[in-house]
Amino acid sequence: MSTYEPEKLWTLWQQEQIDSPMAIGHLLQNLVKHQKALEETNSSLARLRREFDHLSEQIKVQSSDKPDKKGKT
Repeated sequence: MSTYEPEKLWTLWQQEQIDSPMAIGHLLQNLVKHQKALEETNSSLARLRREFDHLSEQIKVQSSDKPDKKGKT
């Protein structure tokens, strides 16, 4: 379902090319679209944080397995 972007919606409403109920419908569609995008972004961020934490732990383990400059572990 397509909807007008907020700036276009504002212009159409000001020019009385759409009525208030239609404007509200488009606003709700935009709200739902933005909410879904926000949820997807948060999900991706959480996944990236988990991957980062996992990689950080792998680096720590690998670093602790290597001897220091004097040949000590």
